[in-house]
Amino acid sequence: TQVHPKLVVDASGSKSTLTPRAGEASPGFQIAYGILAEIDVFPKDYDEGAMLFMDFRTNYLPESGSVTTSGEFCSPKQLSRAAAEAFPTFMYAMPMGDGSDGRKKVFFEETNLVGRPPMEFDECRARLELRLRHLGIRVHSVVEEENCYIPMGTALPSVQNRVLALGGAAGTVHAATGYMFCRGIASSIILAKSISRSLAQARDDPAAFDADAAAAAAYATLWTKECRLQRDFCVFGGEFLMTQPVSNIRGFFTGFFNLPEEDWMGFLAGWPGLPNNEAHSVWYKRLGFGVKLWLLVPPSVKFALAYAAVRYGGVGFFRSVLPVAQDSTFDEQPPPPRPMVAAAEKAVSGARL
Repeated sequence: TQVHPKLVVDASGSKSTLTPRAGEASPGFQIAYGILAEIDVFPKDYDEGAMLFMDFRTNYLPESGSVTTSGEFCSPKQLSRAAAEAFPTFMYAMPMGDGSDGRKKVFFEETNLVGRPPMEFDECRARLELRLRHLGIRVHSVVEEENCYIPMGTALPSVQNRVLALGGAAGTVHAATGYMFCRGIASSIILAKSISRSLAQARDDPAAFDADAAAAAAYATLWTKECRLQRDFCVFGGEFLMTQPVSNIRGFFTGFFNLPEEDWMGFLAGWPGLPNNEAHSVWYKRLGFGVKLWLLVPPSVKFALAYAAVRYGGVGFFRSVLPVAQDSTFDEQPPPPRPMVAAAEKAVSGARL
């Protein structure tokens, strides 16, 4: 059976081979291993009535030397505190109610926030085993397992392309946090509205339908200039975090979560239509956020942030926080033909999404 669609939507993920990319990118990767476990006693370190977001402590490992795991979640593996402090992971702990035989059901997950190359899953499995042992947690049964592999900061789709990327294929994963679900839903609404307008025009005048212009219009609404600048800011954040030892990571997040709630929530959302995104939607607000954060972090993190901005911030970072180089096409390929761009601009103008 042959199908002749007017437009094709690609939701096949970050490793899609259907969607051409705008130049090259070297993404970071979030790796995590989690278990939904049944345990006897909730650890005293954690609040049974709340979710623990990030436990970056390394005190579950000896101060010197190494320790070998028993192989509870993977083959026995040697771990050291020095390695854990150089390449940090943190643990989530989310209470999930009562399990069987009066036990507690809790979701535990060990996560490497972002790294390049990606951390091995067995490293997360082994660290989770030792962290739970240190907390005095005995796992009676594992109800479910989770393995997470999330590319962050991938190259964006090329605008010279009729395939419309969505979600991971469109690069909408948050480049500093790995968050995608809400961003994927919000961006899919934007894309769907643009496609709907184009198909409505095709119904009115089938002969006048231009797939190139429809695709260009969709990408123009999905990845506006401000969205791309906001993404540049997040890419810098991901690049910074993946290079920092655990001491700086702790200092960074201590300052981050001492910011006004709308500031840190807006950064974590980072997409039009999501809560508090307006706190990051234009360059001077991102600059203000950066200055406020810089004032709250310890001296070692201040230095690291300043060094990172100068060393590898590049055009992307500086145009995200200053009114410079903002007329770029953001596409390393030659810009699309003017008729296509004009059609896209006409379709987008006046649209409120």
